[in-house]
Amino acid sequence: MLQPFYDEIAAADYYLAASHFVKDSLVACGAQTDRVFIVPYGANVESNQIERNILPEEPLRFLFVGQINYRKGVPYILEAVSSFPPNIASLTVTGDYDPDLWFVNDYKSKGNIEFTGFVTSDRIKKIYEDSHVFVLPSFAEGMAQVGIEAMACGLPIICTYNSGVADLVTD
Repeated sequence: MLQPFYDEIAAADYYLAASHFVKDSLVACGAQTDRVFIVPYGANVESNQIERNILPEEPLRFLFVGQINYRKGVPYILEAVSSFPPNIASLTVTGDYDPDLWFVNDYKSKGNIEFTGFVTSDRIKKIYEDSHVFVLPSFAEGMAQVGIEAMACGLPIICTYNSGVADLVTD
């Protein structure tokens, strides 16, 4: 069943990959490493907020943006942030979700976690700017556009290698 996929890998002369994670995946499927070129995405978000001042008396505001599902690692963020009192840390979870998901039901009543649901692109910049740290613990992404957008808005990010955005994190 996977043979046509491997035939396509073998037939291609070159590959453009958005991240090292995608390159590693292609090589694991038979692509020659010297034929895979990494070309990261850009972001279509403008923000004048490059530095963030976090006052010691306010909670650290974490942000996740994306589809709310297990593959994105959302249950892990929810568990981590819910272990803090609301005056220490909060989490805004932005994106479309199924309200019947077990982890949504387990955490939606926590005082320091907010599920905004789907947000239009004209409102997302403000959400990035109102946050302190962007988190993306995804298990599998080619290159998560939301991580690039968060960095374009001056947000530091915490991400997994599998998010693809780790290629852009230098410190």
